[in-house]
Amino acid sequence: MDSLYTIQLVYKLAKGNCLFINEKSVNTVLSKKIDASLGQIKNEILAIKDELLKHAVKETNPPADPPHYSDVLRNRTQPAIVIRPKNTNQSVTQTKTDILKSVDPFEANIHLGKVCDIKEGGIVLGCKSKADNLKLLSIATEMLGDSYVIKEVAGIHPRVRIVGLTGEYSDEQIRSYLLKDNPDVFCGDVECKVLKTYAVKKNNRIFQSVLQIDRVSYVRVMKAGSDRKFSAVNLRKGGGVAVAVRSEYKSSAIDIYVYPPFNQVSPKIDILVIKVSVHYSKIYVINLYIPPQVTVIDYEILLEAIHSLALLHTGSIFIVGDFNITSYADYLENSISNSYINTLNVLARFFNVIQYNYIHNDSGNLLDLIWSNAICYVEHTDDALVCEDPHHPALIDTVSHFPSTKHNNCAIFSCKQV
Repeated sequence: MDSLYTIQLVYKLAKGNCLFINEKSVNTVLSKKIDASLGQIKNEILAIKDELLKHAVKETNPPADPPHYSDVLRNRTQPAIVIRPKNTNQSVTQTKTDILKSVDPFEANIHLGKVCDIKEGGIVLGCKSKADNLKLLSIATEMLGDSYVIKEVAGIHPRVRIVGLTGEYSDEQIRSYLLKDNPDVFCGDVECKVLKTYAVKKNNRIFQSVLQIDRVSYVRVMKAGSDRKFSAVNLRKGGGVAVAVRSEYKSSAIDIYVYPPFNQVSPKIDILVIKVSVHYSKIYVINLYIPPQVTVIDYEILLEAIHSLALLHTGSIFIVGDFNITSYADYLENSISNSYINTLNVLARFFNVIQYNYIHNDSGNLLDLIWSNAICYVEHTDDALVCEDPHHPALIDTVSHFPSTKHNNCAIFSCKQV
């Protein structure tokens, strides 16, 4: 009983001390607390955002490469025919009506690509393929030939230009030579048309030719002309070497990369080694392009690689090209040497060659050098194969050699810039 009394007493005391609070007041207090907490959280989020933005690195996609000419023309080279009424006052609507009455594309299984209105009541009908275009041309000519002028539209095709022609060849000769000598580029269903051939302004004995070719062949031409990997050498243009040998002489390119030292040569340097057989003599032509960006170490590695070509000791040597040593002219006049020139002098002593070109460019420099162990005579020529660069005068190198015959012969090797 005492325990029950105690519980009842505690209950009365607790009930007497109860605090009664209005519900509205509770909600008001809670709302203020929540708003204050949310405001604090929001400020903290904004502070974190500002801090992140300070250290953030903005990443942007590189600009897309401009489309190639062939890509632009991809959807503009559909074969098509033009159907024009002989009555120039006829409406386009009447022309379309006559065509639909005479030509049923579904029955003839012709896939049309587009239909365009043109002036004087005519229309252009584009087809998905050349075969469909020829079929449509045949049917339309047969059914509408009395009242309409019908002809095929060649479409828009890319154009290329061939430079350095030494003769005014006929259109058929140019086309034949081009297709025959480039089977990897011009193969399959090829469209090639010579538009015009003309002499260059500076030399009426050198000609250029403009050709119109199909898009697929154009893409191959552009790829064939882009064998230099500019991305690998961090360059956008420049470089490239070529050696042309008359067909009457036997010649071949030397695979220099079977010699390990050439694998260490800077990719910025272009080098081509050609072996030419003239009568019973062997002539080795080393054509170089060395850009201005190369270091002395690059020069040393290159010349060490050339030293490794033991075959060069079996014939006449010609080391020609753009060495890009602007100080070489000062060295000849004042004997002022540097590391680049010292490296060249080592090459000269190793192969017993002499530098024969003393014709300065418009800037007074000697960039193009001709080294040989044969006796040479170098002079400027006005008969350049291409337009002359003011930094690289066109040169002709006359060389006397002594083959295994009783009479001395003289061969002329042109070092014109390509």
